[in-house]
Parts: sequence; structure tokens; C-alpha cells
Amino acid sequence: IPESVDVDVSALDIGDSLHISELKLPNGISSAITDRDPTVLTIVASRTSKQTGSEEDEEDAEPVESEG
Repeated sequence: IPESVDVDVSALDIGDSLHISELKLPNGISSAITDRDPTVLTIVASRTSKQTGSEEDEEDAEPVESEG
């Protein structure tokens, strides 16, 4: 099991997913799952408890990162 796998998600939009076949795994590493192509991450919108509609709030919003 690799210690980490780096993935650039900057080109993905909300709702996009990456499957294990789309990852560049380190040399000598392969997926143990061979009968399907599992999803390893999906980009989702963050939930907010209250929307203010303020442009200032949108500018101050921080991106949500997920480790998967």
C-alpha cells in the first residue's frame, strides 16, 4: 500500500468523479480490485447552514478538501 497518491483535482467540477483506473499509481503498485473500476473520489459542493447572498462571504469562502 503506497503511503500516498497525489491527485490533481483542479480541472474537476462539482459532480465529477475519478476512478482508480484514472490514477497514476507509483511504480510497482496496482489495484487489488480487478473486476470493476471503483470510484476513489467525487467532487461535491459544501453545505452551508445559511446563505447570505453577500459577495464578500463568497470571496472569503475556503475550498473544501477531502482525503479519500
